[in-house]
Amino acid sequence: MNYYELTIEHLDDMAHLYVDAFNAPPWNDDWTAQTAKKRLHQMIHCEGSFGLVGYKSGSCPVLFWAAKNNFMMVCCS
Repeated sequence: MNYYELTIEHLDDMAHLYVDAFNAPPWNDDWTAQTAKKRLHQMIHCEGSFGLVGYKSGSCPVLFWAAKNNFMMVCCS
């Protein structure tokens, strides 16, 4: 797997991943690609935060996120 620092260039891929993950159980949220991109943009620009994107050949991306006391990992099934 190849890892990259999360940047604005990754927003489209990560927004779709975010929507798929958080609109499914157990969260059942109502994210759209547009609202997820806005949220991820805010997260990227939050002081003290850091995100990684992992890409593996032939599979969907993985998002790792850390900010102060929070950690998140999102991947497709």
